[in-house]
Amino acid sequence: MLLICKGWEGRTTKQCLGFIVLHVVLHIILHVVLHIILHIILRIVLLLFPCIIT
Repeated sequence: MLLICKGWEGRTTKQCLGFIVLHVVLHIILHVVLHIILHIILRIVLLLFPCIIT
């Protein structure tokens, strides 16, 4: 991430830090959303096919 900042010419450090923060926040949100979706799918599968587990 820091290498990307150094490579950007004409960009301020503040913009660069903002970009990193935005990237991290989006990554966390995406991870949480995927986790919730997978949990819901797993719950539906367990409800529809209880005989698979037993």
